[in-house]
Amino acid sequence: MSNVNTGLGVAHDDAMNHHIDNKAQLTLTNTKLDNLSGAGNNNLGDGATKLQAYAYGRDATNGLMKPLKLDTSGRLECSVDALEVTAETINLSTDTLETLITSTNTKLTTMDNVLDASLVKQTNLETLITTLDGVQDNALTKLGEIEVSADALISANHTDLLALEASLTSMEGKQDTQITHLSEIEGAVETLEGCVGSNKVNVNISSVGAGGISTEAKQDTIIGHVDGIETLITATNSKIDTFDAVLDASLVKQTNLETLITTLDGVQDNALTKLGEIEVTNNANQVLLGTIDEDTNAIKGHVDGIETLITATNSKIDTFDAVLDASLVKQTNIETLITTLDGVQDNVLTKLGEIDTAIDTLDAVVDAVLVKLAPVKTHTTTHSSELSASSTSLSSSIDVRTVKHIDIIGSNTNEIQGTLNLYASITSNGTYHKFGIGTFFEGVLTVSRFPNNAYKFIKVEVVNGASASTYNVVVCMSS
Repeated sequence: MSNVNTGLGVAHDDAMNHHIDNKAQLTLTNTKLDNLSGAGNNNLGDGATKLQAYAYGRDATNGLMKPLKLDTSGRLECSVDALEVTAETINLSTDTLETLITSTNTKLTTMDNVLDASLVKQTNLETLITTLDGVQDNALTKLGEIEVSADALISANHTDLLALEASLTSMEGKQDTQITHLSEIEGAVETLEGCVGSNKVNVNISSVGAGGISTEAKQDTIIGHVDGIETLITATNSKIDTFDAVLDASLVKQTNLETLITTLDGVQDNALTKLGEIEVTNNANQVLLGTIDEDTNAIKGHVDGIETLITATNSKIDTFDAVLDASLVKQTNIETLITTLDGVQDNVLTKLGEIDTAIDTLDAVVDAVLVKLAPVKTHTTTHSSELSASSTSLSSSIDVRTVKHIDIIGSNTNEIQGTLNLYASITSNGTYHKFGIGTFFEGVLTVSRFPNNAYKFIKVEVVNGASASTYNVVVCMSS
């Protein structure tokens, strides 16, 4: 029994010792658990005593575990520069990217505004070019009219000059005839004077009457007529010189017109050159826009290097902006040049109008000169029949109101002495008064000239001599 009791006591002691050991182990476990709870605010669970947990990350390079850090706001601290992304290893600052994109958008907006302004400028330029085209059409039309007018004027001047040449030739022939007659008269007078001086002819000067004209007086009259002819020739030469000066001025005007047209052609060539420069600039703009589009596609396709690409894009946009600004300056300068050219062409049209007017005036002046240089000439035969001895014949009224020069030519068939009387009146049916007298000497009427007519209507009377004779009397008139 004692052995049984002893064995039971030993078993009891062993159980007690094992219980004590288990309790100690539990206490140690609780201590370790207490050490893990409540530290670093990394608590798991809702009780007062919570399980503590630490977050670690593995350093793959060194094969160690390292704790992760939080900032004061509880956010995980990490190095953005060292962040590894499996998509395509992107090193990117989102703030910088946002700033760059905002800057890009701003510049694109500015570029859009510049392009809008450029379109407005181009529209204005197109309007000005259209206006310029119309002005050029008007200028061409006006030049065509001037060319036609100039051709007509040249043709008319040629015709008028031919007429003037014919008139001058006719005048020269008449002057030669007059000089011949004057020489004949001078010879006849000298013959008469010689006869009188040698007493070979008995001349009854008193038989002419109180209105008779002595030989000396006739010579003075002839000299006066010759002086009048010389004066007319001098006046004609002066008018021809004036006409030559007018033609010279016309040539100067035409030369100035050619110079203006050459200048206008140069301005138009410059305008075409500027338009070519605008086209080149616009093509460059299109190339730059294509480059920007390619850069945008590259940004979409390759996120790597986006900051560098956006920076390069901004640089190109700056360059493009500068190019557009320069383009606007060019367009403004071209617009100014076209406006100036428009004014120049307006001035050219004004000058062409003035030239046209001057040519018309010159044409009128030339016509007036030709009218003056080519006077109207008429003649009237007053007597062409036989008169009986000692008879008298008076012509009808002759209108000389527009006549400046009167010459009377006459003769009779029997070469007898006769008398020619001239009468004048202020009306055709009024009272006529004698203002001149002539003598038929050896059948030929002595010179009866009235270079500066002051009468309105005249009549011619022939008084025949001692025997019947046929008289031919012609009154020559010129305006």
